[in-house]
Amino acid sequence: MAQNPPHVVYVGLQKTGSTYLRHYFYNHPDIHCSRHGKFFQTDAADVAQHGSDGVRSRYEALFAAEAAKPCRIDMYEAIGMGYVLKGIDDWSEREFLRVNEALNARHIVYAPRQMAERVHAAAPDAKVLLTIRNQAGWIDSNYRHYFEQIPTEGKTLADFLSTPEGKLVLDVAAFDRVVDIYDQLFGADRVLVLPLERLENEEDAAFRELCAFLGVAQVSYRRDDKNLNQGRPLDALKNVYAKPAGWLDRWVGRGCQAPDKQYQEMLGHLSRVYAASNARLSSRLGVNLADLGYPA
Repeated sequence: MAQNPPHVVYVGLQKTGSTYLRHYFYNHPDIHCSRHGKFFQTDAADVAQHGSDGVRSRYEALFAAEAAKPCRIDMYEAIGMGYVLKGIDDWSEREFLRVNEALNARHIVYAPRQMAERVHAAAPDAKVLLTIRNQAGWIDSNYRHYFEQIPTEGKTLADFLSTPEGKLVLDVAAFDRVVDIYDQLFGADRVLVLPLERLENEEDAAFRELCAFLGVAQVSYRRDDKNLNQGRPLDALKNVYAKPAGWLDRWVGRGCQAPDKQYQEMLGHLSRVYAASNARLSSRLGVNLADLGYPA
């Protein structure tokens, strides 16, 4: 049976509009969208073990029954997170959300360059699509996404950021470093970086640029096809796990949720450490990310 490997690999990132893009691709007549990218996290994609040719043949075999459309995109939003799994094949809540856990301590090995080299070995002629989001919004969205799985009573932002998943989020949020790795391997002209904020505020122009990069005609994104995973509000998540305050707590004002303003200020302080990264990436993109709400 003919094999139809992808023309484009979407490397992520999670919580940056991947669901929104996926539904656009699913409904585009000239695009076939698959989700085999988990392959890159597993030992099957280890170039040191199998060599470049071996990794490529293993990856291409996944597409034996895929549709032969003009543009084929393989999407897996965790590729850009840069971790590989040693001896296991799946993301594990138990492993990734251990509070106060070091990276590289168990099965999770943070190796962004190695991950990108696996993608290049498997699909050396492909283009690469990467989406990003302003760091305050990105950290917040990841925290809310994993909130219910954080295995502590308080489930605080600090708890999340002490887990392997949280540490990955903090490091990857220096987006220019991720982009630079893929630029070096694939060439900057074959790497498209698309900020989520452009999809939100300049949808038509963003999809025009995206479709030109993919080599397909732009089609309208019908309202009925749109799907944007926004996650649950943090207050609603906290209220599920909040303990009822006793009469003394109520009397002295304890047991109330921290004001949203304080939480946003904390995110703002965290995100400002990425100003230099954003300046470098702005130069690479020819777009002032500060104008899109990124820390400067």
